[in-house]
Amino acid sequence: MSEHNEVYVHFSDFNNALAGKSRLKFDVRSYQEMVVIPMKQMSEDNQQLTYLKNKVVKEKEISKALHDNFVAVTQKLRETSEDNQIVRLRTKMQQDESKEMVFLSDWTFVLILQLSRL
Repeated sequence: MSEHNEVYVHFSDFNNALAGKSRLKFDVRSYQEMVVIPMKQMSEDNQQLTYLKNKVVKEKEISKALHDNFVAVTQKLRETSEDNQIVRLRTKMQQDESKEMVFLSDWTFVLILQLSRL
């Protein structure tokens, strides 16, 4: 294995033919800069990726549960609305019957009174 203070040479911009220059540009970088730091960054990125994947899975589960709950509540609301409409219709029918009965009772009473005067 290589030592910690080993030096890596990184060639950058080796373009002698186009520039017409005969010199070579290079940078000297440390083992820490070239290997250790990028490996730590990759490890952190991998941990974050795993965390985010798990978070996406949980969010999908929550989303599915909320959707299922929404569907159930919507169905219950629809059923309740239908039941309320039926109750309103029956109430209206009973009210009409009651009005008719009162009208008939009043009419009958008036007729009885008029007949009794004869």
